[in-house]
Amino acid sequence: MSTMEDFERTIGYADRAVGHLKHDRVSPYPKAYEVWFVHLTGQNDELSKAINDIYEKYGRVSSGQIVHLHETFISENHLGDKVDKMGGKINEEATFLQDVIKKCYGMSQDFGKSLKQAAKDLEIDLDQHTLQKLIKRVSLETLAVEKQNEQLLEQLQVARAGIQRLHKDLEEVREETLLDQLTMIGNRRHFDRSLSQTLAECHLSDKSLCLIMADIDHFKNFNDTWGHQTGDQVLKLVALAVKGNVKTIDIPCRYGGEEFAIILPGTTLEQGKVIAERIRKTVAKRDVVKRSTGENLGRITISTGVSVLNSSDTPESLIHRADRCLYAAKKAGRNQVIVENDELFFKRSLKRLNHFESFRPTGNSAGFNSTDSPQPQADV
Repeated sequence: MSTMEDFERTIGYADRAVGHLKHDRVSPYPKAYEVWFVHLTGQNDELSKAINDIYEKYGRVSSGQIVHLHETFISENHLGDKVDKMGGKINEEATFLQDVIKKCYGMSQDFGKSLKQAAKDLEIDLDQHTLQKLIKRVSLETLAVEKQNEQLLEQLQVARAGIQRLHKDLEEVREETLLDQLTMIGNRRHFDRSLSQTLAECHLSDKSLCLIMADIDHFKNFNDTWGHQTGDQVLKLVALAVKGNVKTIDIPCRYGGEEFAIILPGTTLEQGKVIAERIRKTVAKRDVVKRSTGENLGRITISTGVSVLNSSDTPESLIHRADRCLYAAKKAGRNQVIVENDELFFKRSLKRLNHFESFRPTGNSAGFNSTDSPQPQADV
C-alpha cells in the first residue's frame, strides 16, 4: 500500500474505534482504545471473537469487560504466564535430574571404595572362610548396585518423558506466538522473522526469492454489511486458497487485517506471478454463501503485488516494492496480479483509465463479484 493509503486506513480504524467507545459509553482511555483498535485491524482473532460474543449477548462492551479483554488477549502477561509456567517446570525437571546424578555419583563412589578395600584384603593371605565372606560381601554389594542402577534408570526414563512433554509444551507456546489463530497460517511476527532469515540465506546462497502481498478487495464494505463473524470466514477462505497453492517450503502469513503475505524462497519472478495468479483465481471462482440463511453474498476477489529479491534488498525494500505493485493492482481495477516489472506499464495505463471496477455488484452484495453462471460456493 502507498504511504497515504496506509495513513488513511489507519485513521479510519482510529475513527471507528472512537465511534465504538462513544456508542458503548466508555471513556477513551488508552487500554479501551487499544482493545478496539486491535479488534478492528484484525490483529487478534481471539479478541475479536470475544467482542462479537459480548455484543451478541449484551449489545455493548462495558468498561469492566474492556479491562478483562485487555488483560486476557492483549497484555503481555497472558503469554508471559505461560512462559513462566514452562520455566518453573524446567527448573523442576533440572532439579530432579541433578538429584539423580548425585545419587549415581555417590553410589559409584561407595562401590569404588568397597572394591578398593576388597583388593587390599586380597593382598594378604586369607583362609578359606574369610575369602568366602569377602566374595559374598562383594557379590551382595554388586547386587545392591545393580538394583540401584535399575531404580536410577527408571527415574531417568521418567525424567526423559518429562523433558519430552516440556519440549512439546514449549513448541506449542512458540507456535502460539507465531500462528494467526483465525486463519491458522503465520502471523505478522512470524512473517517479519521469516523474511529476515530467508532473505539473508538467499543473499548468501545467491538464490532467488519472491514476495507476494495480497489484499481482499472491498473487505471493509463486506464487514460493515455482513458483520465481523462473516468477515472472519472470508479471511479463512482466502487463507485456505493461499495454503492450497504454495509449496511446503513457502511461508504464507497473515500480514494484518485483510492483507496476506507469502514468502517464496527459490522462486523467480515469473514463477511468483504464476503462483499469485493461481491464488487469485482460486479465490475469485467461489461465491460466498451465508450458512445461516443460504443467502448468496457475492464473490470475493483479491488484488496482488509481487516483488523479487535483488542484491541490495533489505526486508523493508522488498516489502515496499510488493506493496507498490499491490497498490497499482488496486488502482488498475482490482482482482489482478501485478509484478514489479509490470509496474511502469500500469502507471502509464492508469493515466488513461476512467473509474473502473473489476466486479459487478449484485443487489445484496457489498462490492463483491457475482455472475449469472453457477460457481463453487463457500458457506460462511
